[in-house]
Amino acid sequence: MLFIVLSSLADGACGDGSDAPSDPARPSPTPLSGAASSDDRSSETARARMAWTLERLFRRIDGRRIRIGRRTMRVDTATLACGGMLRHERRGTPTFARFRCVQPTFASDGSPGPDLIFRVMPTGRRTLVIVRPRLTSY
Repeated sequence: MLFIVLSSLADGACGDGSDAPSDPARPSPTPLSGAASSDDRSSETARARMAWTLERLFRRIDGRRIRIGRRTMRVDTATLACGGMLRHERRGTPTFARFRCVQPTFASDGSPGPDLIFRVMPTGRRTLVIVRPRLTSY
């Protein structure tokens, strides 16, 4: 008797073996694909126009002041480390639409302080936005 109950439950849970939804009024979710819609392509093209090389980022960000709470820190490209995200190619040169950056900080006595971590998004040929600046220590 227990065997009959268990096998009928298993049969009901498995369905008829098709991928069709059991309730036609409630369609099954479609899997995500790698294909981009035309809207995605146009936004990617717009982002590609705003992509910079690392050298350009360093020229534009050197000396910029970033405020975190009550502290203001100056970006020094001599000690700044950045990595590009969302890579594009322009005339064979890698360019990036976003950057992650780490700026070490030092106390007045020269001892290491917390690192300044932030993201940079180019918004035009000469303009940029600094996003999510924060201090961290390891």
